[in-house]
This record gives sequence, C-alpha cells and structure tokens, in this order.
Amino acid sequence: MKKFRVSCKDQITGLEMILSECSFNEACAFLEEQNLGKYLGMEAKAPDVSSIAFEKRKFLYDEARGYLMGY
Repeated sequence: MKKFRVSCKDQITGLEMILSECSFNEACAFLEEQNLGKYLGMEAKAPDVSSIAFEKRKFLYDEARGYLMGY
C-alpha cells in the first residue's frame, strides 16, 4: 500500500489520490484511523467501484486499480 503525501489527481476521474496498491480492507482500515467523523455509509457505483461517505469527506475506492481517492 502506498500513501500519497503530495496532492496528485487521478487521470481518469480527476479525484485526489489518497492510496494506491491497496485492497479494500486496507483502504477501510486506513479510513478508520482518520478523524473523519461519523460513517454515513457505502454505495456501489459500478461492479468494481464503491463510494464511502463520512461526515467530513467522501471517498471512492476502485478495486480494479487498487486506488482510494477523495472528493
């Protein structure tokens, strides 16, 4: 798992890159450690793409590419 320490945008979605080369479980564990407020839920956007929402921020996890992105 690699964490981006500088602001990088995904070329396909235009969203901010948070993690790469990570599994869904690793992405969830990372988000759990952050102070993001109340968990609001998860929604499947496509077969390999999930939207994860918290009070302070929303995220998109792309399983096919192993990316966690924020918007």
